[in-house]
Amino acid sequence: MTVDETADYLRVCRSTIYTLFRSGDLVPAKVRGRTLVRRIDAEAFLERCVGAS
Repeated sequence: MTVDETADYLRVCRSTIYTLFRSGDLVPAKVRGRTLVRRIDAEAFLERCVGAS
């Protein structure tokens, strides 16, 4: 997913996605210069957040 698609999926803003990249909570994938996020990684992030509540 693109950064925008990931932000929509997680219902956060774009800057939050980049913050999650910097903290290591979400792993970006670079593909031909594009920053992408695997859906499975976004889902795993959600599971960790739900489990922490």
